[in-house]
Amino acid sequence: MALHSSAQAQDTKSLQLMASDGIKPILSFPHRLTLPNERDCQVVTLRFYLHNVELKHEGRLVWASADSHYLFDSGVASRLEIPMSISASTPVDEISFVIGVDSALQVNGAHSGVLDPIQGMYWTWQSGYIHWKLETESLDSASDSSLTWHVGGYRTPYNSLRVIRYAVNTASTSYLFTVDIRRLINDVWGSVPLMVMSPSAHAIQLADSFQSCIQWQP
Repeated sequence: MALHSSAQAQDTKSLQLMASDGIKPILSFPHRLTLPNERDCQVVTLRFYLHNVELKHEGRLVWASADSHYLFDSGVASRLEIPMSISASTPVDEISFVIGVDSALQVNGAHSGVLDPIQGMYWTWQSGYIHWKLETESLDSASDSSLTWHVGGYRTPYNSLRVIRYAVNTASTSYLFTVDIRRLINDVWGSVPLMVMSPSAHAIQLADSFQSCIQWQP
């Protein structure tokens, strides 16, 4: 059975997501970082939803994840792997996915599975889901620089859903993306409060930065 599972995995493509500290992948949480104010902290929580994964070749859709949502949860594993039921030999030159929870689902309230409010990623029926959250704890008793960024919002003008799209190598069978947490913090340091917990202009700024910090690793 193990041999069959291994062969099956090698015969299909997969999408993988991990966090990074800007230097190397983060293999376990909490993870220590030095903030722009030169204070030390530890990253204790990173969670984010994604959906609408699509693979294309020469502009033609060759695979899509349909209505599935996926949750990266640093408290469960340091890597999220999404198997894709498409042959490893199928030509692909573009991959895309959406960070957050589909707006069409949010108007209907809470859901089950990875979208169950027990995951700690749901505000209320009015505000909807948290698309992603980052939480750190200060390790410097002289200055509390702990971050609590809970970013969501699906209504105008605070829609914080973001599309990730990359041109990829046709021969790739595994697409690894990393979220550069150090860059995320550095990009907005001093312009965003240490605590953001509702749809707002600051949440939009964080969503834009989060989008730019997700990068394909060829």
